[in-house]
Amino acid sequence: MLTKGVVIYGKEDFRYEDIELPDPAEGEVLVEIESCGICAADPKIYYGNAYFAQVAYDHAPIVAGHEFMGRVAKLGPGSAEKYGLKEGDRAIAENIVPCGECYWCKRGQYNLCDPHAVFGIVEYNGGWAKHMIYPKGSIVHKVPENVSWSDAAVIEPCACALHGVNRAKIQFGETVVVLGCGPIGMFMMQGARLKNPRQVIAVDLDDHRLEVAKDLGADLTINPSKEDAVEKVKSVTEEGIGCDVVLEAAGSKATRSSKSAFFRPQSPPA
Repeated sequence: MLTKGVVIYGKEDFRYEDIELPDPAEGEVLVEIESCGICAADPKIYYGNAYFAQVAYDHAPIVAGHEFMGRVAKLGPGSAEKYGLKEGDRAIAENIVPCGECYWCKRGQYNLCDPHAVFGIVEYNGGWAKHMIYPKGSIVHKVPENVSWSDAAVIEPCACALHGVNRAKIQFGETVVVLGCGPIGMFMMQGARLKNPRQVIAVDLDDHRLEVAKDLGADLTINPSKEDAVEKVKSVTEEGIGCDVVLEAAGSKATRSSKSAFFRPQSPPA
């Protein structure tokens, strides 16, 4: 079948064109895309700024997009039983298609899969298209009908953020600082709230983002261009000793290098 999609050919060379899609083979799922996000990585790939941009170019032509959600159009042999799906169901696939054979996959850490096939970047077409195929070996999840199409498109970045929150091992009653209030930071902040901390403090240079953070549950917001963020955090913690956990979502080298200043002395950076 023919469908339409945005295809990566190289630096500043993305083309909207016809794509030939075969019928789904054994273990594969053909979906009609309902929604697909634009990750911060996508424009970086376009301009050649992301560290994995060259990887995408090396696998070109390849359809972009890795934050997608689709509705099942056709199931390959065995796919209905494997994934518990039927035609018309909504389903997403995790970004990485693991090989199942490498050292990391055998340890259950398939997110570190050595071949590391990634939709829209390495080997498999992504979701900037009318249709796409979830290949054999994909990790596929059914999406309930009560999840909006826009919410479904950000399941992947939300999962990444919550993974970071879980790794931080936030304890009851602790003080948490979230550096950066973009989408990942906002997800982290809401995930941190579910751990019952004493307080969650959001730090960002954009006042509008800080307003949104407040609406989403931040107890305190700080704009470091207007006040000393470290001193502010110390002033609202017991005996001025700082926070227990810092979740870094700003992507800034300066932020990463200075984050330890927020911690109380006995708490090493996470």
